[in-house]
Amino acid sequence: MAYNVLIVDDELIIRQGIEYLIDWEKEGFHLVGKVKNGQEALDAMEKLHPDIVITDVEMPVMSGLELAEELSKHWPQVRMIMLSAHSDFEYVRPAFALGAVDYILKPSLSPQELVKVLRKSVKGLQQVEESSKAKRSRIINRYLAGYEDSLEELEKDPALARLFPASVVLFDELPSSKNADKRLEELNEKLEAANSGDLSCGFLIAQNYPAFLVRESSRDQFKAKLAGDSSFCAACFFISKPYASFQDIKQNQSTLANQLMSSLFYASKKTVIDEMQAGIIPLTGVGQQAQSCASNSLDDYEASLKASNFDQAFKQLQDYARNEVAAHAEESRLKSAVVNAIYSFVNLLEVFRLEKDHIRYFKLNCYALIHNAKNADEFLRQLDALIEDGKALVAGYQVTESRGEIAMMMDYIQQHYNEPLQLQTLVDQFGFSYAYLSSLFSEKSSETFSEYLNRIRIEKACELLIKTDSSISEIAQETGYTDSGYFSKVFKKQTGMTPRTYRRRNS
Repeated sequence: MAYNVLIVDDELIIRQGIEYLIDWEKEGFHLVGKVKNGQEALDAMEKLHPDIVITDVEMPVMSGLELAEELSKHWPQVRMIMLSAHSDFEYVRPAFALGAVDYILKPSLSPQELVKVLRKSVKGLQQVEESSKAKRSRIINRYLAGYEDSLEELEKDPALARLFPASVVLFDELPSSKNADKRLEELNEKLEAANSGDLSCGFLIAQNYPAFLVRESSRDQFKAKLAGDSSFCAACFFISKPYASFQDIKQNQSTLANQLMSSLFYASKKTVIDEMQAGIIPLTGVGQQAQSCASNSLDDYEASLKASNFDQAFKQLQDYARNEVAAHAEESRLKSAVVNAIYSFVNLLEVFRLEKDHIRYFKLNCYALIHNAKNADEFLRQLDALIEDGKALVAGYQVTESRGEIAMMMDYIQQHYNEPLQLQTLVDQFGFSYAYLSSLFSEKSSETFSEYLNRIRIEKACELLIKTDSSISEIAQETGYTDSGYFSKVFKKQTGMTPRTYRRRNS
């Protein structure tokens, strides 16, 4: 990082002499200007943003000591080096009380002496900068966590104000090892270098996701540097649209966190995700945006399940998942659809003889493996593993002679669940005795007739609560319940919540 230097002296020959005394860029400095008195220096502060001011003590209009006093009030972070023609230290002592770091005698000024005091100033700047970064990070985190009193402190920081409008840069994970702080510090230094030397201070979005700011005017250059630096290949970055202030960032921090996590599901490591561009930009090259696939549904899968054509059903489920991944479907919707599809398979298994523990374990394992998948590749691997387990369950099934009878009755219930069904209805429909059907249903399906009917009705009610605006009483009627109060009671017993709560949580 090059530090900005401003020269202040009323003598042209001195200003020019200092300018050509050293190779500024080679020594790590940028000479931003030369002015002839303290007032001109003050007028140039906002425009030139010097880190170090080399100033004469005696000047017309405003002296170096007067300038030092103003800088100590309004730009205390600026390092001051005093120039003097007097060897008496008492002459410049007041400047040190105002924050000057050193002084140079004009008669003995040499390249070596100038570089020495400049580097001394840089050391002080770095110490102040590190302290300021830590303080800024604490204040920003407090504000984003809901402490409104921290906003006033942020607004008083001119260095932060100069960054806006700015984009938020998030990276994928907070290191959890014992070297986490060191790793974050190293990464922050690299990001600052990629950010053209602009101020960099880390903070947390939604109290969990590491982030920092990049000036809007530097976005494209910043992305290019990330893509060209192999040292960043261990991380995945999300760059937001520009925000005007920390207030805007605070209002959108939940959205930012969700965007990061959603993007990461389809991104691998070594990528940059830009909110203002479609698709993902790999750090090792230009990525290809996923193409949307044609209409994709699970209707054929459900039909194959009902026909007990399990191999075909599994293949259809795998095709569905891969098509949705190729189209970059929304993560939570995709996972829920696949889990529900597997649950349909599990519900069918319950019709036949199988140890309940096997079904329960498979069902719980299904939910955990699918919902905990961190990216699309892992999601597809877990689905394939579950399908193999499902095939093993089917292969190990001992299907009884009554399978066809039970399946036939259950299919009838699924077609007529909204009618006033009773076990006697099945007796009349299929010609079996009441006692035989009651015993057969309980023995082969692990549920009584009433339990199965209520489960089918409540599953349909759940679907209607999410997909329609029908009232609770209307949904009760549509699913075969004439009494909405009784419907609500059964619904809560089946799901653990009232219909209204279920709709609210899933809307």
